[in-house]
Amino acid sequence: MSQLPIIPSDFETKVIRHRGPGGAWQRTVTLPIQGRFVEESHYATKQDNFPGNGNPNFPESATEGIDEHLRRSAQLYQQYDQNSDVDTLYQTNWQTVWTPPEGGLHGQGSVGNLKPTVVEEMWFMTMMWANANEKPSPGTKFLLSANNRHIVVVAGYETGPGTQEFLGGVTREVHAWLGTDNNSHIEICYLKDQRVPIGPVELAETAIESYQVTAERLNIREDPSLDAAILGTIVKDKIIPDAPKQSDGERTWMKVTLSNLSGWVSMRFLRPVQQQKQRYRVIADLLNVRDRPSLQDSTILGTLKRDEIVELRDHNSEAYWLNIAQINGDLAGYASRKYLDPIGAVLEAFPWFTIALAEEGVREKDPGENTRIVEYLKSTTLEEPYASSDETAWCSCFVNWCVEKAGYAGTDSAWAKSWLHWGKPIEQPQRGCIVVFDRQSPQSSGGHVGFYAGENGNEVIVFGGNQSDSVNYSLYPKDGYRGNTRYRLLGYRLAS
Repeated sequence: MSQLPIIPSDFETKVIRHRGPGGAWQRTVTLPIQGRFVEESHYATKQDNFPGNGNPNFPESATEGIDEHLRRSAQLYQQYDQNSDVDTLYQTNWQTVWTPPEGGLHGQGSVGNLKPTVVEEMWFMTMMWANANEKPSPGTKFLLSANNRHIVVVAGYETGPGTQEFLGGVTREVHAWLGTDNNSHIEICYLKDQRVPIGPVELAETAIESYQVTAERLNIREDPSLDAAILGTIVKDKIIPDAPKQSDGERTWMKVTLSNLSGWVSMRFLRPVQQQKQRYRVIADLLNVRDRPSLQDSTILGTLKRDEIVELRDHNSEAYWLNIAQINGDLAGYASRKYLDPIGAVLEAFPWFTIALAEEGVREKDPGENTRIVEYLKSTTLEEPYASSDETAWCSCFVNWCVEKAGYAGTDSAWAKSWLHWGKPIEQPQRGCIVVFDRQSPQSSGGHVGFYAGENGNEVIVFGGNQSDSVNYSLYPKDGYRGNTRYRLLGYRLAS
């Protein structure tokens, strides 16, 4: 493999609007962000010519001239992976045809006769740009990262995919190099320096301050060995600080210290990140910034406009209020968390799950009521005084609030088992689907509902509300006891 060019880790926060076919859906994302990218078939390049066709720039069938195109691309890909060839790189039917004619011709993007070079088409990205103003100029460069690999890709030649479950589309070569597929999460960043080369790159080394967990649940062991006892686990996407490391000859282990335990974790499931202050995008037309975290006893210091970027000033902000500072200005103070969208989040397959994850950490107040939890409660048909007390059981209310925020109809019920009649059942759970349990204890009976986030043996990892009085990840047995309460899995549901 040839030595990869090294580029600086210099990225720019960028707001992008997406719009589905015919306006079927709309969303706004802020880069950097993680999401799934569907694999696209091939686009005709400047080196692909068809002199006998009505339009000599493009083929007249799904396979005309495709073999030569694949041979040329595979030959270029071999400089990064010498063991690859046409047969190993392009294995499925989808990988050996031109992109279908969607209002145009086979192999044609959305920019008429303008075609990418061979290298651009190999390292190529699409998004469902909302309009011509949102769509970048052909050749605009972004960085895609996964599995500690990085690629500079170009965008602007095509618009798609039309489905909301994907953040964008990429080529077969991109997925092959990153070791990803349609179900993988890939991080996308906008590059400040648009002069960097296209294709696989390495990032210039910077001081690593922290790591992000990439496994669904990462075991914490008593000693740096697979034979050591498991003391606990850390959930996916959690950030942990850099710490001393030790090798056992096969694996490198890092010491972690949490509030309730310390131990060792395998670095195979850690992704290095440069720890920065959390940033947010304003999602209200105008957002007041106050001198205190209160609506009644505070003074408005100024207002922020939609899509402005702010930075978290401390991590002691309350559940409803965030202590923030304007990036391009001097305004600082408290703003409602409700109207601030976190940057660098994961765009999940189901939009309600992306919304839910942003609520992690919301907790009941004692004394008093957490106004955010009261919002969850009031999204249902609960009557007073139950709809205004965070002592009311609120797991179903949280799910309902997230689903309705995503633009779907919920059950409007505070009863957990009401979700067994919502949408449609699925046999195989998917991350972000709704999971429902029966719950029986000596004191009461009922149910529990949340979002499926994975499994750990015979337990389901549930992201939900009213789990130890807060929004968090928790483990629930498929059929067994949690303390003196018995849980039994009743089913998984998706929107119809």
